[in-house]
This record gives sequence, structure tokens and C-alpha cells, in this order.
Amino acid sequence: MAEFDLDFVSLTSAMVGLFFITCAVIQKKPKHILEEAFGVSSGFLRDLKASVFKKNQLFLGFFCIVVAVIVNIFSGSLAADHGILDQFQPVTLAVAFIVLTGVLCAILNWLSRLFSKWHFRQIVQEVVTENQLPFETNVPLAIEIGHLLGIPRSEDDSVSSYLTKMRATLNLPELEAPRRSSRVKIGLEFRSS
Repeated sequence: MAEFDLDFVSLTSAMVGLFFITCAVIQKKPKHILEEAFGVSSGFLRDLKASVFKKNQLFLGFFCIVVAVIVNIFSGSLAADHGILDQFQPVTLAVAFIVLTGVLCAILNWLSRLFSKWHFRQIVQEVVTENQLPFETNVPLAIEIGHLLGIPRSEDDSVSSYLTKMRATLNLPELEAPRRSSRVKIGLEFRSS
């Protein structure tokens, strides 16, 4: 490969890295901001899930830029006399650069989303099991967590049976039934003096 070929690779990698860093810096979607402002937000875990995805995008973007810098630094010493890309016209190279950048962004974005979903599930499962989250105190959140972790919910499940199924799947202990207060009088009298 000639130095020009390696420059082409480093520029492509840098553009992909910048794409991911830019995507990670973008704030919430306008729709999500409006849903929160109107009080109709659909997911309790959406912000946390987005932060995990943005963290992975930042890492991926930084990694691509580091690869671009390393290739650019060593392109002179790695280059051979004849380059593969020297035989193409500049317009063809420009189109190839745009297509290659777009394809790399799409593939890496898809892989990043898959990894982020897996990573987010692992974080949620770890927090839920370590802290033995009391599902009964926030049923909508518990159902969202169950759906996220892939715990099946059939039409026959009641809320309590689904929460029991979640506890069994996550190896969490069952909650003790609340104790009934005794109505036996102790026999103490308070007198005013």
C-alpha cells in the first residue's frame, strides 16, 4: 500500500470516529423532552439506557480516531512504492470514501447498539440482584425490568404471579408476607394528673 492508500484508511477511520463522538454528544431527542415535560414519558429506564449507549459510542469514536492517528503517523514508513488507489480517478475515490464511511458507520452503529443492549441488561440485572429490588413498591418499573430482561409474561399472569416469576428467574428471595398487627390490649392506662 502506498502512503496515499493509508491516508485514505486513516481519514475514513477519523470520519467514522467523529460520527460516533458527535452522535454521543447529542442530547435527548425532542420527542423525549416533550414527553417528560407533559408527564407522559413511557419508560423509566430510557435515560439510563441512552447513557449506556452514548458511553459506548464515545468509546468507539475515540477508538476509531486513535486508529486513524496511528495509521497516519506510520503511513510514511509502511508505504510501498505503488499504491492500489493510485489507479482510480479522484471522483471515484471521493465516492468510495463517502460510501466506505457510511457503510462503516452503519455496521459499527448496529454492533454498538447490540453491545449496548447486552451491556445495559447486565447492569440492570446486576443492580436488581445485588440490591434485591422490592418490585412491589414500583410495579410499572418492575414490569419494564422484566420485559427488558426477557422474562416472558403470559396473559394469564397476574401482577403478583409475574413478580413471583421475576423473583424466581433472578434467584431473588420471596418477600415475607406483612405481619398482621395484634389487636390485643396491653392493659396500660394513661392518667392525667
